[in-house]
Amino acid sequence: VGQLNAEELFYMLSRAISRDQAIEMLSLGFVNDLVEKVENEKVKIFLREHLRQAYFRTKAKDVQS
Repeated sequence: VGQLNAEELFYMLSRAISRDQAIEMLSLGFVNDLVEKVENEKVKIFLREHLRQAYFRTKAKDVQS
């Protein structure tokens, strides 16, 4: 796993997006790009759903904390 693009992060921070939210958005974009490269449509659908569920579970835990 590589580092986030510093220029993209700077751009988002300069638009008043919090650092945590910017990192989350860039990370989700990176993962989405990987999923879109999967050729098998059934696998792609599975991955999208699994990642969506994992994301919302994580967000729910953040709210509870």
